[in-house]
Parts: sequence; structure tokens; C-alpha cells
Amino acid sequence: MMPALYFDELKTPVGKICLLATEDKLFNIYLNGKPKNITFPRKETKILSLAKKQLDLYFKGQIKEFALKIELQSTPFQKKVLTSLYKVSYGTTLSYKELAIKTGLSEKHARAIGMVMRSNPIPIVYPCHRIIGSNSSLTGFGGGLKMKKDLINLEKTTSNLN
Repeated sequence: MMPALYFDELKTPVGKICLLATEDKLFNIYLNGKPKNITFPRKETKILSLAKKQLDLYFKGQIKEFALKIELQSTPFQKKVLTSLYKVSYGTTLSYKELAIKTGLSEKHARAIGMVMRSNPIPIVYPCHRIIGSNSSLTGFGGGLKMKKDLINLEKTTSNLN
């Protein structure tokens, strides 16, 4: 049985973000505010407070990675790709092919990597915005290409953090 879910929102430099969590694990991040289909109660749980604090610090350029308990509702393949994605360094970008290779797959899996990026339930924390086309073009992103560019630029301008 699925534990109860709660949501909260955070205003960021790239727009309003909706967070969905159980009492102790982050479940989803929605990049364009609260979706209309979210009917869960708003509640300030410990994990939601921690996620909001860490996201705020991220947007201020004060942290490079997150320390959050996460509940991934993903297939084993998706989890493998997301685990590899999590290790992509702050302020850097990789192509879909490069991420496929880092995940232990062939570069022919680039399209499959793209599908996992598209279904990433916890963007920013699992930094799918750091994955770009082989020709360095910005390609699809759930928050839109402007947000993807803004996140990449934020990280490039603050990548000299200690």
C-alpha cells in the first residue's frame, strides 16, 4: 500500500516548483507549479521542508548536490540511468550518448536515455537539464528549453563553489 502523499510549493528564479512527498521521502518534482491533477493535501513535512531548503540553496549557488531521501517509482533500467545521471557533475553537460556510455550501455541507447530523461520524476535533483544533444543543442526538457538553459547557466556561473 502506498503511503500518504503531500505537496508543497517553492518559488524559484525559474518559476514555481511543486514538490510531492511521503512523510519522509521525496516522490516528485513538478517544474511548472502544481499540476491540476494533484489532489493531495498541502503539508509541511520534514522531507518537504528539507527539499525546499536545499533547492533554495541550489538556486542561490550555495550547494552543488542534494542529500534527500527519494522514493523512485521507476523500472530497474530507469533507476540505473537515473543513478548514473545523478553523478553528472554540477556545471557540466553530457550528451545522451555520453550518458549511455557512462551508464554502461552502448551509444546506440541514446534514445532510450532520452526517454528516461523525459520521464524523470525528480528533475534538478536528478539533473536531466545537464543532458544535451550531441551537437551541443538544448533538447527537450519538462520545464521548457528556457528553463533548461537557465539551469545550465546558473550552474556555469556558480560552478566555482568550494
